[in-house]
Amino acid sequence: MYGFYMYRWTTKAEAKDQDVSSDDLGDINPYYFLTELMTDLSDRPLASKSGSCHIPQCGENEDECVLERIYIKYNTEAISELTHNGIWGQFLNIDNGIPDYYAYWAFNYSTVDNPANCEETIFSQACNFWFKGGYPLGCQMKSDLLDKPVWYSLVGGCPKYPWDASSSSPTKVSSDVVWHDKMDKSDPDVAACWDQMPGGNACDGGRTDPFTDSSKTCTWQGLKAGYLDVKDVLNIESTYDSYTQWCQEPGNIAADYGRGNGIPSNMTLFYNLSSEAFPVMKSVQNQAWHYEAGADRDQMHSEEAKSIFQNFAVHAKQRLNQMFEAMDKQAFAHYNENNLKDPKGKAYNGCKSNDDITPPPCTLFASQQKPEVVV
Repeated sequence: MYGFYMYRWTTKAEAKDQDVSSDDLGDINPYYFLTELMTDLSDRPLASKSGSCHIPQCGENEDECVLERIYIKYNTEAISELTHNGIWGQFLNIDNGIPDYYAYWAFNYSTVDNPANCEETIFSQACNFWFKGGYPLGCQMKSDLLDKPVWYSLVGGCPKYPWDASSSSPTKVSSDVVWHDKMDKSDPDVAACWDQMPGGNACDGGRTDPFTDSSKTCTWQGLKAGYLDVKDVLNIESTYDSYTQWCQEPGNIAADYGRGNGIPSNMTLFYNLSSEAFPVMKSVQNQAWHYEAGADRDQMHSEEAKSIFQNFAVHAKQRLNQMFEAMDKQAFAHYNENNLKDPKGKAYNGCKSNDDITPPPCTLFASQQKPEVVV
């Protein structure tokens, strides 16, 4: 039984109001923030002044982007045939609420295409393991360019259908396929989907958890553990209502980036990537470091430049950890001063923060090194 934190960039509304279900999450490494939210392969990233001054992929209200922290309770006891008595299972990218590993759900449309010959009533790891196998968490490691970031996948309820049935993602293999909105439980097809495929977070309707009621459909539980606003992460003055307002301020050269290596190094979090402080960064091309950040592709010809990226990632992670630590101290002081209780009616005593918890290492089907927090 394991307890550890995962993180995701999302909207403030989702961090405050929506439950955790099918999704991709990461460790606290700044990999995703740099490569997906602030930069891209163009010379006009959407988050820059020359773009739209909106941080992309954080939802509809992109001004209210936050780094959400989620505490995961995870028990692999009931799914050992999927994790080989280890911790992690197959990593599955979650695309609009559906795992993008096609064979995982292909049998649902067996009249369309079923290359793995999946059958609903027969268990197999490659196909329909939610029926008889259970719901493992997946993990994958990225390149060491940004301090070996780890990406996690959580398979939630009704992975057969997407969050948004009108979305073109994932691409349908045939016009015969009909998407349903997985959150519309008044739809009989959706209701049946949730009944057959309840997901790893299905622990007696939330009344129990994997530590007390482990089963193949109660393997993990996601508990919200606060968030950092992007304005705080980037050290933006409180006089601005949003990142966009700050970015659009006339004369704001910090947000005017995108040329050269495309890195917003005038912003506080990215100072350690500055080409003024480290001249070798002037020779680093945007495409080269993006490719190497995504996988070990050996695009970075200079070991000196690579060490600068790694140094940035280490210190950025420390900064985010310290911010969560400060948030915890303020929150717990507020709770105790006002005699507030936790969701189970208990006092906030002996609470754990980032520095108290280490996730299990991302190694598949190997003997696991003991993490700091094993329940």
